[in-house]
Amino acid sequence: MMKQYSLKETNTYWLISSNDNIFRLEDYLADNKYVDWQASFSPKKGDVVFIYRTKPARRICYMMEVSEINIPYKNTINDINYWGEKHTPKGATNPEELYHRLKLLGRTTSQSLHITELQKRGMKGVPQGPRKLYGSLLEYVLDVFMVSQTDYDEIPNPETVFEGAKREIVVNRYERNREAREKCIAAHGCKCVVCGMDFEKVYGPIGRGYIHVHHIVPLSSIGKEYELDPINDLIPVCPNCHAMLHRKDPPYDVNDLKELGKF
Repeated sequence: MMKQYSLKETNTYWLISSNDNIFRLEDYLADNKYVDWQASFSPKKGDVVFIYRTKPARRICYMMEVSEINIPYKNTINDINYWGEKHTPKGATNPEELYHRLKLLGRTTSQSLHITELQKRGMKGVPQGPRKLYGSLLEYVLDVFMVSQTDYDEIPNPETVFEGAKREIVVNRYERNREAREKCIAAHGCKCVVCGMDFEKVYGPIGRGYIHVHHIVPLSSIGKEYELDPINDLIPVCPNCHAMLHRKDPPYDVNDLKELGKF
C-alpha cells in the first residue's frame, strides 16, 4: 500500500545522487529503512529527499524523509559492509563528520523517472551534487511516485503486455503491471469510476495518485492470448469498490455495482 506520510508545503524537496560503485544503496535499503548520508546539503527535519542512482539505473529510485540532521559519524548506523572495495565513508577518518538520517518512504522502478524523461521535463544535466526540486518537475516526480506505490508486486513491464488468457487471480497480473497502470491513470485520472472516490480530495497530498485499476473483461472469457489495451481494458477504482467487483466470479459489471451501491 502507498506509504502514509504528510507532504507539507513548508518542506523542501531535494535531489541527491548515489553511485553503485561507491555505495551499494540498493542492497543497503533492501535490509534497512534508514540510511545516514554525509551532510553535503542543508535540509531540515521533515524535508523530502529523492535519490537518483547513476549507471546502470540512471533514474530516481527512492523517496526519503529527513528524520534527523547533523549526526556525528560515530553515532551513525554501521554500513561499512555496503561500501565498494576501494571506498570508505568520510567519517571513518573523522568521527565528528556530520550526517543526516534519511527514512525510506517509497521506491519505484518506473522508467518514467529515467534521466531522459526527467530532462524532457526540465532537468538540467545529470544529477551529481545535491539540488532542490520545485515547480512542474517536482510535481511530475511526485505524481510518478504516488502512482507507483501500490500494494501489488511488480512484474516485468514490456512495451506491449501479453498474458495467458486462462491465468486468473483475484487481482490479475494486468492490474499489477505498473506501466499499464500509469497509462490507464493518465487516460482516466485517479477518481473511482464506481463511487467517485478521489483520495487526494479526501486526504490531501498523501492521497495524490492513489488508486487501484480493474481489468474489465474477465480473463476466463477471453480464451486466447491477447494484447492488453491499458486505456480500454483497465479502469481506475478505489480499493473498496475493487474488492466488491471481485466478490463474485466472473466479477461484477461496473454499472451493476453502481446499482448495488446506489451511486
